[in-house]
Amino acid sequence: MKLIKILFLTILVAVICSITGCGMLDDKDSKKNEGRQLARAFDDYLYEIDIVDLVPPNTKADDSMMIVKSYIDNWIKEKVLLHKAQESIGDYEKQVESQVSQYRNSLITYAYQKAIIKKQLDTLVNEAEINKFYEDNKNNFLLKENITRCIYAKFYSNTQDLKKLKQWMVSSVEADREKVDNFCLQYAFDYFLNDDTWLSFADLMLRTGIKTYNQEQFLQSTKVIEVPDSGSVTIVRFYDFKIKESLSPLSFENNNIRNLIINKRKLDLITKLENAAYDNALKKNEFEIFKK
Repeated sequence: MKLIKILFLTILVAVICSITGCGMLDDKDSKKNEGRQLARAFDDYLYEIDIVDLVPPNTKADDSMMIVKSYIDNWIKEKVLLHKAQESIGDYEKQVESQVSQYRNSLITYAYQKAIIKKQLDTLVNEAEINKFYEDNKNNFLLKENITRCIYAKFYSNTQDLKKLKQWMVSSVEADREKVDNFCLQYAFDYFLNDDTWLSFADLMLRTGIKTYNQEQFLQSTKVIEVPDSGSVTIVRFYDFKIKESLSPLSFENNNIRNLIINKRKLDLITKLENAAYDNALKKNEFEIFKK
């Protein structure tokens, strides 16, 4: 046993030397069957040239030995497991090979379609197209949640003149709205001031700390709310809302519609590509269907 171990280590050191520079192969491009065999698993062989770049330069001999031994062990385990799997498959081997072939064909087709789409797909969508799509498909744009148009701002609890801020928020005077924006920009540490944008009410609750068990009733009865927290306070001003299962506003669906239009163009382009390939092959008699 000791003699075998010494012999194995001697061979391993020789391999390490050849990889790290002590005896590098003169021609890395030589055929494997002309190189030194390091291991065998059934009918597969591991050659010296397979691991010629495995060990980084200037690696210590002991570390090099461990790297090579680990690689050889893993290579053998992989081959043995594969052989066992092939034996065990038996009647299912053809089915597995067929699935692998189908998967390969799918990957090739997908890569080709992706390249054509990248080159030919028009991703520019104008507002007229979005409006028409919305009008033609209104039944598909029913809200799945409550949404709202609002502004909010978060302040430290000791911020002065928050009472005035709430008065400006409910005012219909344009100058007061400017005061709201200026005040928030100056004193708030977090804010959202775009009252033209529809927000998910559930998301707004998470952002602001609003708590309610009846969202619809809350939205119908609330114009301004102050939400205190530890060391801070959030003030929210509501301008409009829409209830779940009502028609979703166009502005809320704008990006969604744009993506739907582009996706439809993509599917149309793929269909056109498939039909063109089919017609071209038919003209050239590159396929035929045999009658029974």
